[in-house]
Amino acid sequence: MLLLLGVPDVVVDAITGWEPGGSARMRAGYLHVTGPMLKNVAKQVGDATEEAGPDTGSDPAERAADPN
Repeated sequence: MLLLLGVPDVVVDAITGWEPGGSARMRAGYLHVTGPMLKNVAKQVGDATEEAGPDTGSDPAERAADPN
């Protein structure tokens, strides 16, 4: 449940007592990715890219320094 709520991995590991080296395997065994989860992430990525706007191909620092 913690993984589904978006609790950071390191916190889940601390709560469950999983060892740092094997915790990724343990999480994979307990977290089953479902269709709705994938759709939710795809929507979040889509929303984030729409907010960012089109990529002009230049460096963000250069764009920030150039007021024109």
